[in-house]
Formats: sequence, structure tokens, C-alpha cells
Amino acid sequence: MVGRTGWCKHPVRPRTLSQRKSFDNLTSYSQKVNLRDIHLAHSKISAAQCRGARAMLGMSQSELADAAKVSRPTVVDFERGTRVPHPNNMAAIRQALEAAGMEFIPENGGGAGVRLARRSDDD
Repeated sequence: MVGRTGWCKHPVRPRTLSQRKSFDNLTSYSQKVNLRDIHLAHSKISAAQCRGARAMLGMSQSELADAAKVSRPTVVDFERGTRVPHPNNMAAIRQALEAAGMEFIPENGGGAGVRLARRSDDD
């Protein structure tokens, strides 16, 4: 629910008719679609993808943790399957692996995967 700025969290309803229509459209859209979930869908990888990418790069868990700027236990627990990292840590791990040259393949009926990204001829 949209609230006032500052400490008060009571809902605010716009005064004019055009403002109310815009407000109603925005609130009905935000109730149907969670924008945070859209972002998370693009940053999620599986523990197996993480292990596979790290193995293909010859990277240790400590090196991945340093590159992603997360703690080593975060990487260890994620790859072991004991917990799922916070969304920002998950995105940082994925970005670190992508920066190192990995490409994540989404679930497309044949299973999710990972591969080395194509290099340009200039490299």
C-alpha cells in the first residue's frame, strides 16, 4: 500500500479524479505484478550451476566469494544446498561468474545449464 512520506504509514488517496485514476491503475498493477520477483527471476541460479561454473573456471569458493564480495560461508552453504543467499548476494555471485566468462542457460525444457561465454575475435 502506498503511504505518506515520513513516519506515518497511513494510505494516501489522491484528491483529483485524474490523480485517482492514475493511483488506482498503479496500485492494481503493483498488486498483480511484483517487480521484485521479475528482478529475482533474472538473477537466480541453481547451486549446481554455481558449482559447475566455478569448476569450469577453475575458481575456488574463496575466490568466488572475494570476486562477488560476499562471505565464503554464503558460497559454501549455497553450493551445499543448506540455504539460499539473499537476493543481492545471489545477484553478486551471478555477476561475478558472468564477469569471469560464464553464461547461464535458463530452464527451457531441457534443464538449466552453464557454459563458457563466446569470446569476441578481438580477445
